[in-house]
Amino acid sequence: MGRFQGHRWWIISALLTAPLMALAAAVPHIFSPGTPIVSAQVNQNFKNLADRTTALESRTATVVFDSEPGGLGMLGLSKPFTTSGGTLLVVASATAFSTVAGILDVAIELDGNVIGHAKTFTNEVASHKALPTRMFRLTGVSAGTHNLSFVPGNPGTTSDDNDFYSAAVLEVGP
Repeated sequence: MGRFQGHRWWIISALLTAPLMALAAAVPHIFSPGTPIVSAQVNQNFKNLADRTTALESRTATVVFDSEPGGLGMLGLSKPFTTSGGTLLVVASATAFSTVAGILDVAIELDGNVIGHAKTFTNEVASHKALPTRMFRLTGVSAGTHNLSFVPGNPGTTSDDNDFYSAAVLEVGP
């Protein structure tokens, strides 16, 4: 349990979100009050549900950054991961500090392209802050090896070995 203690909230968020996305998928037949129900249609709905459950159970999750310490510097921190492609859910969290009071901004990139930001405000200079955990849904990602990166989102945001980065990639669909 200690290994996942620092990640528990974003792991819980990801685990709760993935099934909700699956529930939003359409079933083959919708029944309304007062209309006859055909057993073949009910069986198709149950098969659809069983197929979607099996697909969810076969999805993989890759922890790319596991509370990795380090300074972002000018180039940021980057690590490779391999995926089967399709729709991915990237869950990322970070800490940082600023050399001036203002917005802390850490950009999250996939293959050098910004997919989103983790931001907060700080009044204190040089006070390490936890940035909000963010989730990013990416579609049409090609199969293969990709790079996930944390980079400074503005000139005032910096970090050192007292800051930590976590990120996981969940394969949620074709």
